[in-house]
Amino acid sequence: MNNQSSTFVTECLKHPLYAQKFQIKEYHIGQVLRCAGEEIQHFGLVLHGILKAECYTKQGYEVCCTYFEEHDTFPELLYFTGKRQFIYTLVAAKKAKVAWISVHDMEQILQKDRRLRDSFMNYVFQRGLNNQMLLTCLTYTTIEQRIAYWLLNIKNIKENESIQLPKSQKIWADTLHVSRSSLNHEIREMERKGYFCIEKKMLKLLDRTGLENIL
Repeated sequence: MNNQSSTFVTECLKHPLYAQKFQIKEYHIGQVLRCAGEEIQHFGLVLHGILKAECYTKQGYEVCCTYFEEHDTFPELLYFTGKRQFIYTLVAAKKAKVAWISVHDMEQILQKDRRLRDSFMNYVFQRGLNNQMLLTCLTYTTIEQRIAYWLLNIKNIKENESIQLPKSQKIWADTLHVSRSSLNHEIREMERKGYFCIEKKMLKLLDRTGLENIL
């Protein structure tokens, strides 16, 4: 979640003209919301929980494309780049609540309300930037380097600043394209070396220069 996504979702749901157009639905863990190949008829705004976009290889192996967390929207990048079908299966990774709105109504909102359109575009630009930085992160070969890049660039954490970690270590591991056990081992090592400390899902950066030197 970021400030841009929070602003857009909040403004949509509180707008006197558009709020009634949203339908709120809840989903339990593992429930499929949309299947690959299904026509895109609605946009979704994640109000609570986490959704996972899954793709599968020809051999049937699961590949996690991305996660949609609180105040994220979907599938705007597909729809506005000309795709009219989901290219992934959308599953609730955690219990989730989603606000749905038809693509027609969303297009009308973005055409008529400049403030909401600007909020939406800021969110899309930020998400695109995050995706680009994540691709750069994955070019690093070691898990230690990927963690360092993720903290310094994607999270942009400052020394002695604290950030909330992903809601589960599996989500963090999937994001960095590493195994959960390998990530856990490296986190412990980096914490032992004094780069950061973790308590109750909060990470406090202790040595930014040390992380920069890893890269």
